[in-house]
Amino acid sequence: MNRTPELEAMMSADETAVSNKNAKRNQLLGGAALLIGGAVAAYFVLATPKETPRGITEGDEEFRTTTFRPPSFGREEEKPEPQPEPDVINIPPPPEPVQQKVDTTTFNVPPPPQAVEAPPPEPAAEPPPEEFPERY
Repeated sequence: MNRTPELEAMMSADETAVSNKNAKRNQLLGGAALLIGGAVAAYFVLATPKETPRGITEGDEEFRTTTFRPPSFGREEEKPEPQPEPDVINIPPPPEPVQQKVDTTTFNVPPPPQAVEAPPPEPAAEPPPEEFPERY
């Protein structure tokens, strides 16, 4: 039986062409590589560097250990001689407050004008009645 090219094209359209036969193996290898890389990254992130123990005489950090060591400025060492204090400057007391003179000037101011009541307004005239045209 002979098949037409149109029929062959229709039947081959359902088949997908696989270019890589090792796709499943490559996926497994890629996933494993990601897991291993994540584990290495987690190790570097979570691993804390070890602190080297310091000698007791190193540094002035007071509260790093349970024993108290005063800072360098509080230790018994050669202290410089205190400088003599400067001479005290006495400021004179403030002068006595001056009594202010009370101003008793009188002013001749006229009294304010008296308010005059205005007469009540005249009632408004009634408006003329409206005239309506007669209807026909």
